[in-house]
Amino acid sequence: MDNLTRLQTYLSQHFLNTTQLAHNLAISVAQCEQAMAAGLFPAPSYVATDGCLHSVVFGQFEVPGLTPNIYVHRDLQPWMQSALNLLLKYEIPVAKALLEQEFKRDFGQALQHLHTHCWPMPDAFQEDGSVHQSGLEVRCQRAWEYFCNGTFGVCVTHPTSAQAIAEKEILQEKLMYLIEQHNEQHDPSTCSPEAVQSILSLIPHYEEICMPFSHLEYPLSSRKKLDDFAEQFDR
Repeated sequence: MDNLTRLQTYLSQHFLNTTQLAHNLAISVAQCEQAMAAGLFPAPSYVATDGCLHSVVFGQFEVPGLTPNIYVHRDLQPWMQSALNLLLKYEIPVAKALLEQEFKRDFGQALQHLHTHCWPMPDAFQEDGSVHQSGLEVRCQRAWEYFCNGTFGVCVTHPTSAQAIAEKEILQEKLMYLIEQHNEQHDPSTCSPEAVQSILSLIPHYEEICMPFSHLEYPLSSRKKLDDFAEQFDR
């Protein structure tokens, strides 16, 4: 399978172009583009120009034969429909504020659960789970910005869910810390058996909640780093 076909197969499997998205939402392409321009919808995760693909996370790749289009994650359709429903009651600025408020609330609640059950976040929570408001707001604001600019469409299997986004982000944070903590020289063989087992046990779940990435992006991704680590111990 050539480079172009592999990319088109990946995009068609996981993403929608503007025409498809507008059709599914029962709006015009112009209305869809206006919603993105106004920030009511998340920005595209991928923008294709003649012969190039721009990934919001991994930058630009040359793909001869690629035709211009933009792509958003299929999973975002329910969120976009909710945004459109808000427009039946509110002006765009109010609708956007309500969407942001809901996302940050859900994301913050997910972080609080993960702090207790998965990975401590002392910048955002105390040991008893009570909130460091300024630290939590930093995390929520950063996540909201990434949601709006299309980053999570590239990286998260279910980017319409603040809980799924939080789980992916914190599990990645935990895994990268564990590897770096026990691997200062970037030699996985120096990790303790307990650390290795802890990392290996977490990787399958991370792979479930993280996007597989296109063949162009995978070599640059966290998944590749984790797969390389795991392969050291599969021999």
